[in-house]
Amino acid sequence: MNIPSCVQARRCLDPGEIEEVRALQMECPEGDRLQLNYPFMSRPENGDDHFLWREDGELVAYTGTMHYCPEEVEIVGMVHPSHRRKGISTALLERAVASSRERGFSRMLLVTESGSEGGMAFAQKHGRRRFTEHLLTMEASSFRPARTTIEMVELPSGDTAEIEEIMLESFGEVIEKPWARRFVGRLDGRAVGMIDVDLEGREAFLSGFAVLPGERGKGYGRQILSAVVSLLLKDADSISIEVETTNQRALDLYLSNGFQRVASYDYFEIAL
Repeated sequence: MNIPSCVQARRCLDPGEIEEVRALQMECPEGDRLQLNYPFMSRPENGDDHFLWREDGELVAYTGTMHYCPEEVEIVGMVHPSHRRKGISTALLERAVASSRERGFSRMLLVTESGSEGGMAFAQKHGRRRFTEHLLTMEASSFRPARTTIEMVELPSGDTAEIEEIMLESFGEVIEKPWARRFVGRLDGRAVGMIDVDLEGREAFLSGFAVLPGERGKGYGRQILSAVVSLLLKDADSISIEVETTNQRALDLYLSNGFQRVASYDYFEIAL
């Protein structure tokens, strides 16, 4: 892949580069709404790609990819306001597309904040809108624990045997997340649900929340959510989760448990 001299391609970032990305994010008007996984930028085992665009030694643009399954990769990016409308975003996207194609991914999801006029225009030009998600956040002070008969147990890293059936029936595949803390919800010793947790400082992010199809509609989802939140509040001041806007049942569950919507993101698919 031919990369311009002003672009540095990385499989992981060092602490100095991560701080540069943080500083760039602060310079962007929409920066506080950008979703960047800082804890994973320094982990080469995640297999993500990072592209840094420099001019006169200064970082003026960043694009990064994240993947959670073998076929699909997500991409986010930002350009310093004074360096926009120069084709930098398009050039970095092309580099990321070429790299992801070489690595065997079949599709890419370009993520943009729904309220970003420039981000939406860019995404609509390059991809096909697939879905929208709300970002919901709960502060510790708003949590109201529910009574539960579900036992939440954290699984050893890489151990998916107990939750494979849940993932296959809920997501259609087994998703590996070696960096995440994985919890299984057991009812009378039998796995009925699961949830993944990523911690960044005192912030927790939930994903991979699922209940066996045959066990849904019995209140186990609410119990699992309440139980894992109770565990996490020992280490986190806030807890966030993303949910598709069309999943009204899940939205109602989270909102009734103290979560509030803070942002929305559109996902645009690019075939590789």
